[in-house]
Amino acid sequence: MIKAALVVDNKDFKLDRELVEFNEQENIELQILEKGQGRKNFLDKVKKLLLENKEAKNFQEEDIKALEDEFDLVINISQTLSLENSLITGLNYAEIVFINKIQNDFYLEDYIQAIEEFKSRKRNFGV
Repeated sequence: MIKAALVVDNKDFKLDRELVEFNEQENIELQILEKGQGRKNFLDKVKKLLLENKEAKNFQEEDIKALEDEFDLVINISQTLSLENSLITGLNYAEIVFINKIQNDFYLEDYIQAIEEFKSRKRNFGV
């Protein structure tokens, strides 16, 4: 399974049926992330953890790491080659592909090309 994130400019982005079917065929778990929301999503998870464990005095690093989304692939649709503050977690071993298009011009063919590029890369996980 490939765990992927598609970073988009705004929340109005919708996956079309063909893209959903492609993900099912290729065993891809895809999350749509709006730019600038990664930090907020992570902090919301931390807040929930703290509220659920008010009596706990100590948190281990593993407790916080469990809140992070880890991705194999992050696809950024934008005309800028930057993720800005889109994500603060999940990029440790992620491959990043930039698609130089505006969101409305992103099609299944672009997505397939990004997946093929990802599959062609030799991943060494920091070694």
